[in-house]
Amino acid sequence: MTKQKDVGSTPKLSVSMNLVRSEITHALQNALSQLDNYASLGEGEGDSLRQLLDEIRQLHGTFKMLDFRAGERLCEEVTEAVRRTVNTGIDAAMLEACSLALVHLDKYTELLLAGQSVAPSLLVPAINRVRRERGEQPLPERPGVIAG
Repeated sequence: MTKQKDVGSTPKLSVSMNLVRSEITHALQNALSQLDNYASLGEGEGDSLRQLLDEIRQLHGTFKMLDFRAGERLCEEVTEAVRRTVNTGIDAAMLEACSLALVHLDKYTELLLAGQSVAPSLLVPAINRVRRERGEQPLPERPGVIAG
């Protein structure tokens, strides 16, 4: 893997993220838990989706404060997907796409928090899967498409 010099891979972001590590970890775990609740309880569980949206919005705000654009973008895509389906229910393919996106984001933030240099473009495939399930055009999968 080629190392990239962009905002998402700088030590500064890692240091900043460590200051809010517990908030990031807590929000990601709660978001994944809400998706699990929805998956196990079924379409009548709109409360899980609304709570999921709250957690994703919290993450988005945290990532915006940190200037972590790749994390912001992933949160925006998942928010839009869930927002569109909160009243009608999420189908299995969208549920899987959102779950995998959040798992990828969780692993990505773990790497950053550990001080590893990782390119923000690693989140693009997860973002694109959510976009495809929404019927949107995918982002180009190349380095630099999302800075930070």
